[in-house]
Amino acid sequence: MHTFFIKYKLIVLLFFVSAVLILSVSSGSVRGTFTSLFSPMQSLIWKSGTTITDSFSEVSRERVQELVEENFALRGKLLSFEEMAKENERLREALGALPKKEFDLLFSEIIGKEVERDVLMLNKGAKEGVRQGMPVITQGRVAVGTIGEVFLHTAKLHLLSLKGGASDVKVQGREVVGVLRGIGRYRALLDLIPQEEELKEGDVIVTSSLGGLLPDDLLIGEVTSIEKSDLTAFQGGNVELFFQVKKENSLFILRN
Repeated sequence: MHTFFIKYKLIVLLFFVSAVLILSVSSGSVRGTFTSLFSPMQSLIWKSGTTITDSFSEVSRERVQELVEENFALRGKLLSFEEMAKENERLREALGALPKKEFDLLFSEIIGKEVERDVLMLNKGAKEGVRQGMPVITQGRVAVGTIGEVFLHTAKLHLLSLKGGASDVKVQGREVVGVLRGIGRYRALLDLIPQEEELKEGDVIVTSSLGGLLPDDLLIGEVTSIEKSDLTAFQGGNVELFFQVKKENSLFILRN
């Protein structure tokens, strides 16, 4: 059987070779006759080749689309890993800046702010363990405020400058204790510093844990002017807060 197929192939090959030779030396009429005889076979071969080419083209287009989609998916994962790495780095820096004590920090981002009040909206809420009264700080150990209303996945942040708000504070490096009062529009006043205590422009104000709301020694701001009067037992002044809304996008919530 194998020998038969070999002979058959040889016969077909010889037939085609003979046809080519005849066409090359024959007149136009003979070539036309042979062309007519072979045209159906030529057409069949052409159509088969076109179909195969189209099939490969279709497969190629589908594969290219798959590769494009895989590329986008991998880019998305890469961006997620990069953002996670940046978040971890910010977390390490914040932890390194805090006093040597165990803190449970929750990374959050600012997603909005109220127009009339010094209140920001954060993208973490009850689902992530956020509770009312929790302190909020920056990566650089600057006190920002405390958590107000809490929702499922968001929470309101009451800034230290919120009008009507009050926080226990002290002068950095000295146990001079007073109160920081928010007056709105990202401004605050220092109050209730005893007259006998020294207070001067440039003094740095930090948090005090006396009120139980904020940990000790978080940075708040710098005294820019002094207000004293012989008619009162206390002195105070204006404080320029270190936290600036326009310069911060991410914050940390202290969960303990």
